[in-house]
Amino acid sequence: MFAADTRTLNRIAPTIQRVVIADPNLASARLLVDIMKSLGAREVVTESDEARVMDAIREIEPGLIFTERAGPQLDGESLTRNLRRSNLPSRR
Repeated sequence: MFAADTRTLNRIAPTIQRVVIADPNLASARLLVDIMKSLGAREVVTESDEARVMDAIREIEPGLIFTERAGPQLDGESLTRNLRRSNLPSRR
């Protein structure tokens, strides 16, 4: 699927330990989960609703967040704006 050298994997390891995937499309979310796990992610949470995504971010403090740009239940732009305006550690 994706092959990275050891140096790259060591460099990204701290960031990808905890990952949140915000995507209402189950197939897309599952693909990202598989990719992140193959890269060494230990905790990957998937959510499809904006409120539950914010709860997950608050709970696990991820180093990396994937989101869909826009959708009926999830607006990635709004989610990103709300996260950046919050005082959660993951906002940066």
